[in-house]
Amino acid sequence: MLLLCLRNSNKALHDDERVVWETFAAITLAFAISWKIYPIIYVPAIWALLAKRYGWLGGEVWWFGLVALASLVIINGSLWSMYVPLLFSMKLTSRWGQPFLEHTFLYHLTRLDHRHNFSPYFYPIYHSLFPSSSTYIDTYPFVAKIIRHPLTSFLPQTMLVALAGFKLPKAIGIEGTMFLQTAIFVVFNKVVTSQVCPFCPSITKLMGSTSYGSCLCYPMSFRNSTCRK
Repeated sequence: MLLLCLRNSNKALHDDERVVWETFAAITLAFAISWKIYPIIYVPAIWALLAKRYGWLGGEVWWFGLVALASLVIINGSLWSMYVPLLFSMKLTSRWGQPFLEHTFLYHLTRLDHRHNFSPYFYPIYHSLFPSSSTYIDTYPFVAKIIRHPLTSFLPQTMLVALAGFKLPKAIGIEGTMFLQTAIFVVFNKVVTSQVCPFCPSITKLMGSTSYGSCLCYPMSFRNSTCRK
C-alpha cells in the first residue's frame, strides 16, 4: 500500500494530486510502523524520493513528516496500542523489577547467539565467548570487548540501511531500494535463524544441512543430552 501511494504520487500530473498521494503514503507509513516497527528503515528512501522533487528540507517534506508523526500518535492513541502495553509494563516492572525489563525488552539488545545463527557476526561471537590460544581473541582482548558489545551489530546494519536509502532511489527506484534495505536489515541482523534463509540466496544452499543439523542438535538444545550416542 505504501509503495502504491508513492508510485501514484510519481505518476500524478498535478501538484494537488501528488500531495494527496503523498499524504496517503505518510498515513500508510504510520500504520506500518504501528503494526511492526521495522518499516521505519524505509524513511531514508522516502526522504530521498521527496528530496528529489522538493529539496531535502522543502515544505512538502516537512508536511510528509508531520502527517506521518501525527498519524502515528493518533493511531496509537485511538487503538490503545501504546497506552495499554505501557500500563501493563509499568505494573509488571513494579512487581518484578529489573528481571522483567531484562527478559522482556533488553534481552534482544544484549543477546549473543553462538548457535543456530547464520548472522555474519556468528563466528566472531562464538570465538569471543569460547576463546582459545589459536584465535585472535587472546592476542587482542579489546576485539572481544567490541564483539561482545550489544550495539556492535547495529552499527553496520544501520549505516548500510541508511546509505542504501539515501543513495539508491535515483538509480534503481523506490521499489528496488526498499527491497535492498529489507535484505540488508535481515542479512546484517545480529541473529539470523533458518526461517529467513530463503531470503538470502547465499544462505539458501545451507538449508538442507541446517535442517539436518537442527535434527541432530535437538537433543542437546531441548533435552539437555548429547547429540551422539
